Amino acid sequence: MGKINYRSLPKIVLQMLRPYSCQLLVGAKHWEDKLSLIAKNSSPNASPVQLSVVSRGEALGR
Repeated sequence: MGKINYRSLPKIVLQMLRPYSCQLLVGAKHWEDKLSLIAKNSSPNASPVQLSVVSRGEALGR
């Protein structure tokens, strides 16, 4: 599928989608925080870079 050109969507559609995009961003941040906490608890001596890699890997299902 190609990218959606949001500028071509009618204004009413964009207004309807706006609350959902905000919820998705909040949900993504929530899961990133949770995964970061899991990574810290499972690797207490890991460096911040290692924790970042672990939490991002878990987010991608790795």
